[in-house]
Amino acid sequence: MPLRIESLPNRATKGALLRWILDTGEVKKQQVGTIEVGAGQAYMETPEAVGPRLAKRLDGAQFNGRTTQVWFESRETENDRSGHFARLARWLDMERAAETEQAEEWKMSA
Repeated sequence: MPLRIESLPNRATKGALLRWILDTGEVKKQQVGTIEVGAGQAYMETPEAVGPRLAKRLDGAQFNGRTTQVWFESRETENDRSGHFARLARWLDMERAAETEQAEEWKMSA
């Protein structure tokens, strides 16, 4: 099942993503399957046993200076729409935090 990674820089490569994943120590190169990259996101085939742990470790991590959103789409959650809403709530929290930070910066510069 795929590990889904979003908010990637447009120039993210398969090799750079593979190195980033392997640096966690959660997965070995032989365990990583197909990697598809494009439009600021990537899909990476990883084993069901390590996927959720890997996603938890990488979610919110920096990749080439960008904060990523990562989750694992397992067979159990493929048809579970509640996962979608949990991700949406997390993104809204991230957006709120970023807007608050930006407002503070504007206050300091004014």
